[in-house]
Amino acid sequence: MKHSSSFLSLPIILAVTILVASCGGGSSQPAISNPPPPPPSSPGNPSLGSVQNVSSETCPTNLPGPGFASGMTCYHATVSNCPNALDVGITFGYEAPAGTPNGTIVFFTGSGGLSPGDDDFNQYTTDYLNAGYAVVETAWDSPWEDTTNETTGSNVPPHNILAAGCRPATFLSYIFTTQNSQFYASGGGRCAQGFSGGTGALGYSLAEYGADAFLDKVVLQSGPVFSDIEQGCEVPAAAPVTVCGNSSGGVEPWCQLGAQAPWTLSPSYSGSTAGAVQAFSGDSSCSGTSTTTQTSNNAWKAMSIVNGGSNTNFNYPNTPITAWLCATQLSGTGPANNSSPQGEFFYQQVGATSTQLKVYAVQNCEGSEGVDHGTIPALADVAGHGEMVSDMTNACHKTH
Repeated sequence: MKHSSSFLSLPIILAVTILVASCGGGSSQPAISNPPPPPPSSPGNPSLGSVQNVSSETCPTNLPGPGFASGMTCYHATVSNCPNALDVGITFGYEAPAGTPNGTIVFFTGSGGLSPGDDDFNQYTTDYLNAGYAVVETAWDSPWEDTTNETTGSNVPPHNILAAGCRPATFLSYIFTTQNSQFYASGGGRCAQGFSGGTGALGYSLAEYGADAFLDKVVLQSGPVFSDIEQGCEVPAAAPVTVCGNSSGGVEPWCQLGAQAPWTLSPSYSGSTAGAVQAFSGDSSCSGTSTTTQTSNNAWKAMSIVNGGSNTNFNYPNTPITAWLCATQLSGTGPANNSSPQGEFFYQQVGATSTQLKVYAVQNCEGSEGVDHGTIPALADVAGHGEMVSDMTNACHKTH
């Protein structure tokens, strides 16, 4: 699976067999504890759920792509008690370097988060371990964005991607705020990295569920893709968005462009991406052929990261964010890029108050989201992957 794929291709439900074992090699297996539910997220924001039934298991081999990085110890858990969302399972792999880690980095991937990633993500794991960081890779049993777990029935909650955002936020809280956590060395950095749909997981965690209270560094690759779902879905299509350009024709101060000028793209979802959002939002009219209703438009807006709600927070003074957005892509390598304009909606909000935000333009992406293989004009056209590793390891230290 390459990063050129669409951020939300409709996934296959995974069956995970729970065995008490390790996938071999790597660091020693931490003891397992099931903590009590965490306290509510930051005041005024929705409450978090809880992580329960944590058990060690064989790292599954039936996932898309290469699966969990070699040497990881795997666990299965249930993310429970998120308001208006069914309980959902998650498999996660953990590996730590020798000695005390400099911090812990959690990954969230795209395509519903059903796979820990591809070869690129496993290379991140290797690079971060070599830099002295523990790493957590994740794979949800069913798409984290679907509050219904792809089921129907009288006791199933309504579709709401914002409500589903409680799930990744709760998992992050479990890793980083559980007293005596076996997956986090106190005193180290508490950091997270998301790709495509995984940027949405982190966007909700920060803006809606108070994860800025403990996250010390966030890296976002292509997105957040759910920043304004209304503008992604509505028909007639929303106006194109100029990424990194301000109203006076200049460059937004948080953008790092080099020779790349601000670029203009549509925020509308298309193809398999639109199909996935139709499923996650429970509304098949998203990016369809008929004019969407005001009811649908309002519902999509309300479940967006940037939803205009009074409880949404975009001020993160202690959580530096670095984003990487595709400005150009190699010809013939993928669908239209909607993750850059969707990300722009989020960064306009964060940049209004933050001095800790940097958004890098990436050229020659592999497809519409493949920033790993692109080049960065603001950094002498170096390759993306190495700069993202440097950015994370230079900044992932405790700030809270």
